[in-house]
Parts: sequence; structure tokens; C-alpha cells
Amino acid sequence: MGNDDDDNLTEDQLLEMPGDLSRLWAVRADTIHNREFNEMIAELTGASSSHLMIFRDQDPVVKGQRDEEARRRAAQEMQDYMDRSDRLLARIDEQERVIVKRRQEIEDNALKLHDGRR
Repeated sequence: MGNDDDDNLTEDQLLEMPGDLSRLWAVRADTIHNREFNEMIAELTGASSSHLMIFRDQDPVVKGQRDEEARRRAAQEMQDYMDRSDRLLARIDEQERVIVKRRQEIEDNALKLHDGRR
């Protein structure tokens, strides 16, 4: 029986195998390790819904949701920044128009001397 065959055996079948005890425990430990490793890989890839080997926040679905929420929040912050910038630029334009108008009123009301001075 090869090592690949040992991976598919149940614990009861392993216990019934002939041979020395050290080989039995080595095969059993290897089998358990492989099963746990495969379960962890399945959880990390999202193929398993159980969370026996990884924490919930390591779940690919949860990570994807968290990343999507971060992208959405960043996009909203950028939109808020652009909106605020547009409002500030509009206020600056309005203030410039008020200043130009006031300057024109001052020049129109200025006294003009015969030599061209105001």
C-alpha cells in the first residue's frame, strides 16, 4: 500500500493495518495533517463554508466584501472632495465678479482731473 492510498483511509482502517506502531502513528499523523491542510486550503479559497481552520475575517468572501466596502468608501470620499472643490471654486468666481464690479464702480465714481489723474 503506497502513501497515496493511506490518505484515503479512515482512522478505523488505519488501526486495522498490520505493522509496527511507529509506522501506524506516522501514517495517521500524516493523514490527519493532509486532511487539515486540505480543509484549510478549501476554507482559504472559499470552497468550504466552515471556519474550522481560519478566522472569519480571513474568509475570501468576507475579505471581498471588506475590499468592496473600502473601494466604495474611497470613491464616495473622492466624490465628496470633488463636490467641495467645485463649490469652493464657484464661490471664488463669485467673489472675483463682486470685486471686479466694485472696482468698476469705484473707477466710475472717481473724480477725473484735467491732466488724466483720478
